Amino acid sequence: MDHPVGTSHRSRGALAILTSTSTAAMIAGVAGVSCLLVDPPPALPTFPPAAPQIESTSVVPPPGVVTASDWPEGGELSFVVPVAVNDPTTTFTWYVFQDYGWADSATLEGPTQSTADLDGGAIQIIHFSVNPPVGPGCQTITFFADADPRQLVSETPSRLACSLCTPVSWLYDPSGAGDCPAYDAGGIPEADILPDGNADAADAQ
Repeated sequence: MDHPVGTSHRSRGALAILTSTSTAAMIAGVAGVSCLLVDPPPALPTFPPAAPQIESTSVVPPPGVVTASDWPEGGELSFVVPVAVNDPTTTFTWYVFQDYGWADSATLEGPTQSTADLDGGAIQIIHFSVNPPVGPGCQTITFFADADPRQLVSETPSRLACSLCTPVSWLYDPSGAGDCPAYDAGGIPEADILPDGNADAADAQ
């Protein structure tokens, strides 16, 4: 004899178990997704503040003496300065001065912001061009890479105003006869760096 009522109860019981199992699985799945959503992203690397480093061996023309014959007739001389930064995502401010630190100092370029390497490299290449310095005497051309966001480099300070500046310099000898005084192409001798990280700008001459 058939028992339709009993069969119906068994069917409903099986359906209830199946429904409960499916619901539990869905809840577990949602919980897993929620865990994925709330997990924080990995921390990005941090870099301590540091002065940009000029790749002196790759600077063009090389730091040191330049003469009138280095300039193309009636044109500007092109300079290339590769600068290494501590954090590839950051930029720096750069300047070019003539006779930096003297009363007649003049700004030739800047302040200008560098551009971060699109490939994430740590080297940023700076290009600039200048006319030959005016006047018969020996003169200097100084490039500064400045990582200080306050941009405190100025034309005629008694001392450099930031501890995150790196210079490179050229001595312009118009005659090429070697009559200019001895000159440190690095700009500022290490011995003249002051305890607070600044330096005597007079030593950049």
